[in-house]
Amino acid sequence: AIFFRHHFHSIWDLDTDERIQYEGLRSGCWLGIVPAGGILLAPESSAGCYCADPIQTSIAFLPGGMVSEN
Repeated sequence: AIFFRHHFHSIWDLDTDERIQYEGLRSGCWLGIVPAGGILLAPESSAGCYCADPIQTSIAFLPGGMVSEN
């Protein structure tokens, strides 16, 4: 899969050619998605910027099965 920002955080699954867009979630202008330790981090860095996107937050993308349900 490819993770990218096109207005919002997006995922392109290369196996199925499906594109998922997390509408409303926006990363900062200067720091986007950072791969680190097997996960993808998208830190909030848009404070002080003008933007029409409603949710300015940090988010982490984890591989399936990485989080236990205990």
